[in-house]
Amino acid sequence: MGRRAGSISAPVVVLVLAVALSACSGGEVTNASGSTSASVPQVSTTSTESPSASVSASSVSGNRATCKDSSADAEIDAGEVRRVVLEHKGDALKVTFKLADSFPESGTFSALLNVTNTDGSTSRQLGAKWLDGELIGYFIFDSAEARQQNLDGQPVVDGKVVTAAFPWTAVSDLGAVWNWSATTTVEGDDADYCPEPGAEVLNPKQARFPSS
Repeated sequence: MGRRAGSISAPVVVLVLAVALSACSGGEVTNASGSTSASVPQVSTTSTESPSASVSASSVSGNRATCKDSSADAEIDAGEVRRVVLEHKGDALKVTFKLADSFPESGTFSALLNVTNTDGSTSRQLGAKWLDGELIGYFIFDSAEARQQNLDGQPVVDGKVVTAAFPWTAVSDLGAVWNWSATTTVEGDDADYCPEPGAEVLNPKQARFPSS
């Protein structure tokens, strides 16, 4: 099965009605990143107002979703993912990548979260990119508007664990339940996915937030 290029997905949002379906195998992770946490970054670029949400998405702080990947199936070993955890923490979306090996200290490496509303009409990519271990990009990219917001601050890297915090507003217009997938890239090429996209390139598998 060939890998697809890093897809762009949409953000997440706030709704007291948290209806969710689990989309990834595996149970919950009580503390994927140990005591490590990332503060909520601020958008450093001027942008137009975010669309107002007729329905707030997953508004209950503490909602979460988990994807596990126990197989050694990455096309590039340095990007092998074991687990990805999403959690609504106050005004932030906390995203934790657990890698199979230590964080790559040479070359380029990206950790990307693709989010979309359930009908696929809104999609965004939340991500971070490093060069030789130094952060060179921390952003939210809106595919419909072809607009990127660059964030201040930086994710926390601790051995095999990468923890990033994105403003909850990045996903607050996606609905009570939304879809997501995670991707790592190495030297610009897709390395691993969680969940695995499956055979349908135009209809890849996604997880749901929040998980039930």
